[in-house]
Amino acid sequence: MLRQLLVGAGASTCNIVVHALVMTAVVRVTRTVGSQNVWHPWLLLIFVMIAAVSILMLAHTSEVIVWSLTYAAANAAPVGADLVYFAFVNYTTLGYGDVIAGVRVFRCAEDPRMPRPQAGRSAFRPQSKPKH
Repeated sequence: MLRQLLVGAGASTCNIVVHALVMTAVVRVTRTVGSQNVWHPWLLLIFVMIAAVSILMLAHTSEVIVWSLTYAAANAAPVGADLVYFAFVNYTTLGYGDVIAGVRVFRCAEDPRMPRPQAGRSAFRPQSKPKH
């Protein structure tokens, strides 16, 4: 348990450093460019924002790679999992829309012949099979 906490803290620290360095660089460049007197400031703002967001996306991608390497080093991902995908889903907190325990959530929409969940039962939990 302590090893997992230390590995997670190390990966988090690495990501914080990456993010802080990139944000410092982006802020410095945008301030320098923003202080210039130009003919179309709105056009300059558009280009600066595109560049800033692109650089931040690269920073987030590098942070996902740090987590995927951490999962590989700690054997924390499921066997056979795509580590970058696993890290991306966890990093963005999107959740696994393609992984649902026991039952498909939208099974009623997929096939109208499928019975709908009964009142008081959740579509998110596997339902017990009827006894014969």
